[in-house]
Amino acid sequence: MTKNSMLYFMILVILGMIVMLLSVKPSNSLCKKHEDLFHSEIKSGMVIEKFIDTLNHATETVVFVDGNKKYILLLIPDSNNKDFEKIRVRDKITKVPNSFQFTLNDSYKFTFDIQCDF
Repeated sequence: MTKNSMLYFMILVILGMIVMLLSVKPSNSLCKKHEDLFHSEIKSGMVIEKFIDTLNHATETVVFVDGNKKYILLLIPDSNNKDFEKIRVRDKITKVPNSFQFTLNDSYKFTFDIQCDF
């Protein structure tokens, strides 16, 4: 194989990888990460951690537990920014099954702003 053909091959491989990366829909992967949370009923959840994940595109992350089940909510900064600011560690959080509608401390209601096909 000559240097030119090797260069063309590498360029094709890199272009193929770029096309594959751009074709991945972030909302689909976000939906998959939240599918268990969507279907769950949360009656007496408690926020145990809240942070901005700088290694994951500065994702606003809320971790809470309900009984022995742990959930991670990856909020969308543009859509749920005020919700992230409102949430505090030790807050009570509830949710009805098959929805992304949450109630915080029995009063503040917010909806996780994502459209999934479950």
